Amino acid sequence: MAEAVQPNNSVQTSASDAEVLKECREWIPMVKLYESEIRADSAKCVRFRSGEQWLETVLQSRGANRPSIVVDHTGQFIDQVVNDWRRNRVGVKTSPSDESSDSETAQIYDGIIRETEYRSKAHIGRDKAFDQMTGNNRGFTRLFIKRRPGSFRRDIWHGHIPNPDCVYFDPFCVEVDYSDAMRCLVTDRLGKKQYHKEYGKKAPEV
Repeated sequence: MAEAVQPNNSVQTSASDAEVLKECREWIPMVKLYESEIRADSAKCVRFRSGEQWLETVLQSRGANRPSIVVDHTGQFIDQVVNDWRRNRVGVKTSPSDESSDSETAQIYDGIIRETEYRSKAHIGRDKAFDQMTGNNRGFTRLFIKRRPGSFRRDIWHGHIPNPDCVYFDPFCVEVDYSDAMRCLVTDRLGKKQYHKEYGKKAPEV
């Protein structure tokens, strides 16, 4: 389960927008090609969990009049693993690392982190990501900056990613948790009206 860091969702138009979009369009197909097997296996896992456990060729060979029984043999084991996680969730803990730091400052940071997690209901996104990782093959959560309504203050926010396939991490990173990734793209589908409502009419067309 990895955590994607997404920038603020407010768009600032600039002369380099076209170059950024071009770079993203080139990046996504490359990641898809590199992760083709992982994404194909994930799609199979999703279909299997939803009850599509028979191959299409086998169903056709059996004919329409023969019953195709589906028995969920994995659901109980997935639930067992996920429920164990929910009973013993992993949290963020800060501690002094050198002589210039102290335990009181670490406790202050712990309080700030717990407040942001509570405010944004971080446990929901983490539970969902862990469930996806257990039943599919990977799951993601993300951190982003969200502006408070009616204020210029911005807060750190924990969010969940419903579809792991919309995350495009650096395919050349070597760490299991993607901590050495140089780039990560998170895509989303929006209608044209919704896109201009969120990002402004001057936002570049994608």
